[in-house]
Amino acid sequence: MKALQNKEIATDIKMLIEQSRQNVAVSVNAEITMLYWQVGKRINDEVLGNARAEYGKQIVRALSVQLELNSAKVGAKNNCGNACS
Repeated sequence: MKALQNKEIATDIKMLIEQSRQNVAVSVNAEITMLYWQVGKRINDEVLGNARAEYGKQIVRALSVQLELNSAKVGAKNNCGNACS
């Protein structure tokens, strides 16, 4: 009987771990999505003046270079491009 309980406990613990991992992934994805949205909105409001413009791509590239220089090259170009598209 104890062996059966141990298997059930192990299965339950495994499920708890997997559920927690899933919850963490969902939470991180939501936070990253909000970050990118806020970055894109700020660029749109303050730099582009709510107008879609071809020079917007140049602004994103310039901002990306500045962010990369200041943050150990985290790939800001891709992140800004995703946030502003």
